[in-house]
Amino acid sequence: MKTIASFHGSEQRYGSLRVIASICTFLGGLLLVLGPLLLAITLYVAVSAASPPPPIGPRGFGPPQASSAPFITGVGATLSLLWSFGSLLGGLQLLAAGALIRLMIQLEENTRATAQLLDRVRSRLDPHEEGTGSIFIA
Repeated sequence: MKTIASFHGSEQRYGSLRVIASICTFLGGLLLVLGPLLLAITLYVAVSAASPPPPIGPRGFGPPQASSAPFITGVGATLSLLWSFGSLLGGLQLLAAGALIRLMIQLEENTRATAQLLDRVRSRLDPHEEGTGSIFIA
């Protein structure tokens, strides 16, 4: 029986996949940190902008002051909330992708190690010289 040699060698393989897994994990962690920060800032601004407006006093000579509260509590808060939840979900997906890539690399390494072990066992079972039996007898 011919020996399969594709699994021999113990060098570390899949360097580019390891780099991709590390990048995914780093970006996922970064998004998981930035998401709650953006959510907290958005909620703080929305709550502080929702306070009642000050009472209107006598008008001076200048134009009336514009309030940014309707924009913050309307479209701006909605977009900020969407961005924060999107970054949280994206961070979780990137962390999961990094973990999945690492899992697949470890699965392949374990499969390669098992194949090497089975090849050693098979080589001991095959008789090397004519007239000699296998080492393992059941």
